[in-house]
Amino acid sequence: MTKTFNIGDRVILREDLDEETFERCIDLNFSLQPEMTGTVCAVSQYDGTSIGIDFDLEIDGHSCEGNCEEGHGWYVMPEALEYENSLDAQKRKQEKVFEKIKKLDTRYATRMKRKGVHHGYCW
Repeated sequence: MTKTFNIGDRVILREDLDEETFERCIDLNFSLQPEMTGTVCAVSQYDGTSIGIDFDLEIDGHSCEGNCEEGHGWYVMPEALEYENSLDAQKRKQEKVFEKIKKLDTRYATRMKRKGVHHGYCW
């Protein structure tokens, strides 16, 4: 089922697409990377399958026919997008935070072990 995007929707480029599909969906603009965010600024009048995105960062793009700041716009296919606050996007963000915490926790435990504290944390 194809998602419907409206002007003003906050979106994120999906990271779960294979490389070939991602490149096809972004029309080979290699400045675009998974997880980049932006706001829908236009929907193609020709076939409705191209969504104009005003990306938060400058991407060597265009203005989506005057609908966003020059250099921030690019048309992408809907299957490359998801709503920024979708459950999948939130879950991935949460997993990344947990992974960072886990790395910090491991570093801290290693440091404490080197100092002779063998029971993990000392409170």
